[in-house]
This record gives sequence, C-alpha cells and structure tokens, in this order.
Amino acid sequence: MNDFAQREPSWRDGYPVEFYRFIRNDDIWRYNTSDRILTRDTADEPPGNSYLPLSITRERIQQGSERNKLQLSVVIPRDADVAELWHPYPTSSSVGLTIFAGHIEPDMSLDASEPGAVESSSVVWIGRVVSPKFKPESITLLCEPSTTLARKSGQTQCWQRGCMHVLYKQGHGLCNANKDDFKITSNVVFANNVRVDFEDLSAVPDGRLAGGYMEWETDDGHIERRSINTHSGDSVNIMYGTIDLPDGAEVTLYPGCRHNYDDCENYFNNGPNYGGDLYSPERSPFNGLPVF
Repeated sequence: MNDFAQREPSWRDGYPVEFYRFIRNDDIWRYNTSDRILTRDTADEPPGNSYLPLSITRERIQQGSERNKLQLSVVIPRDADVAELWHPYPTSSSVGLTIFAGHIEPDMSLDASEPGAVESSSVVWIGRVVSPKFKPESITLLCEPSTTLARKSGQTQCWQRGCMHVLYKQGHGLCNANKDDFKITSNVVFANNVRVDFEDLSAVPDGRLAGGYMEWETDDGHIERRSINTHSGDSVNIMYGTIDLPDGAEVTLYPGCRHNYDDCENYFNNGPNYGGDLYSPERSPFNGLPVF
C-alpha cells in the first residue's frame, strides 16, 4: 500500500491537498490548494514543475450514468493566469483539466515561503473545461469528465433533402470536402468587435463565406478560429469578437455551405458525398396518417 492510500482515510495523518493541472495544446498551468509552492514527485510529472498556491475550490465529484449530473464546477480567482484563456473571449482550443489528490508531509515547515514536495498523489478527476461563468471576483469553470466523450452518441442519419453533414468533416460517410482546396487568404484592414474588413475579397461572391469560418495564428503560436455569420463585399461578421486580430494580420477564410445538392455539386464538386436524399417525398410517410 502506498503512502497516499495509507494517509487518505486517516484522521490523524491526513494533510490533504489537491493539485489542478490545466492544459491547452503545449501550455500548462499548475496550481495547488495549499498556502505554498508544491511539487509532485511522481513519475508522470517532470522534476522541477511547481504547482502555485491558489484559492481554488470545486464541487463534489459525482458518479453515475446521467451526463448532466457528471459536470463539475471549479471556481478560480478572476486574476489567475489561467483565467486569461476565457477573458474577454474564450479560447478556440480545448482546455483539459486533471485533478490530483495528495497529502502534505506532517513535518513540513510552517513558513509558507518555503516550497514543499508531495511524494505520492492520485488522480481523482480527468476532463475538460466546457464553459466559464464570470463573477466580479471569480470565474466558475463548468467541466465535463473525459468519460462523457466516450458515452456521447454519434449523429444519426436523417432522411431529408438537405445535407446533414458537417462541412469539411473527414471520414467514412461524411462530407470529405477538402478545405484546403477552397481556402482564401487575405490580410485584415480593420477589426472592430465582430466585424472584420479585409484587403480584397472581390473574387468571392457576397454571402459565400457565411456559414464558414476563419482562422489565424496568434502571437503565442496558437490557432484561433471564429465562425462567420454574414459576408458582404470585403467584410464579414463573426460569431464573437477578438482582441488578438491586429490590422495587417494574415487570416485564412473557408467558405460556408448551403447544404443543398446544387451547392455541393457545383461549388464543392462533392456530389457523391452529398448527405441528403434528393428524391424523398414532400409528404412524410411518418406523419401519423394511416394511408400514405
């Protein structure tokens, strides 16, 4: 039996502490619930990685089969470094969260300025941040465990005339349009909240980019994406704004799809992968009438 398993149920020897590790691509933020800097001396953690003290709390971890009841709320201070991922706009990249439980050594110094080490700890929760909820002094992060991804049901095939495929999605029985064949690159002239003006989109018909998206690389090397709501001339309106899109930035835009056969065949040249049924009857045989 390891040290954690011995001390966890003990009233006398237990000095519990939790570790929170947030991951976005290659960036990692580490925090612990004690009053000092701690390290986890375990095989899964490279030596020298410190978990900073932070006033961080969470709800009780639930177990069960209902997805909504498995969500976990984690509360962090609004001025924490990791909180910048959702302020003023949420990041486009997925943010993973792993929570570890451990115990501080009983003989650790009372001086909070001295760093400490936890020799054994155990994973108690793994998942991802779904959405933030802002309060004046804190942010509540709504998180879902990784098991919900495995239990999530796939999209069912609908019997309809319109295409139900997600545009540019790759895989057997999916759209399979190659987005690189239709991408458009242009530089930003002006960006103000949800409106973005580009140098020259004259070759793109009005409305062609609506329903598509645009992406660009930020100064820290991450890819940000925004869905395009409307398109007219050299301007587009995006789903929500950004402060990381300076004038002159190079942006890649991907056209949207009208999800009808004409658009699929004549613009995307993707008719064989069309996801609708052109010859379905206008009157549904499943509307409850005894005679079709």
